[in-house]
Amino acid sequence: MLLKMLTTLSVLLFSSLVTAFPLDAPLSISAAASGKNIYLVTCTPRVKNSDDAPPTTTPPIPFTAIAYFKEPLSNNTSPDESTKAPKPDQNVVVANPAVPWEGVRWSVKAWRNKIFTAEIAVGAETQAKGSISGSAKLDAAEYVCFKDGETQVRYKDDDLRGNCVADYWCANLAAGKDESSS
Repeated sequence: MLLKMLTTLSVLLFSSLVTAFPLDAPLSISAAASGKNIYLVTCTPRVKNSDDAPPTTTPPIPFTAIAYFKEPLSNNTSPDESTKAPKPDQNVVVANPAVPWEGVRWSVKAWRNKIFTAEIAVGAETQAKGSISGSAKLDAAEYVCFKDGETQVRYKDDDLRGNCVADYWCANLAAGKDESSS
């Protein structure tokens, strides 16, 4: 499966894939076409104490999750939230407490009964940022995953909120043609 993804990746325009990665430079037009991205993240829960509760001294226990963005990450923040990390269009907890992504074939039920799977290579955590690290699928849409370690996103659902760092960034191999968008 990884060989198939690597072959497909080589067919893609290199600039389209590279510019979909969150960069400090302005986003190119080709990045807009490759918008659908998944981030494999490790999050620290945000704990809010009520006024009546005593402050807690127990450190929050991290969790792992996926964060799905319909648009390139650089285009996903509104001007009034420019100081906050972006919030994904969809997200789902994969493991609570956190478990490493490497060396495990993950398969979880995501939003709207979609199935998310990911395989990150053993030892990928030591690779340089941008190195190919594995693969993922969201239903039939295939993604190739790269080492990240820096990109920050927010996690928010009804019961849980967190500040997250992307361990891996996964780019859709069919740039702009992901049918698993929402």
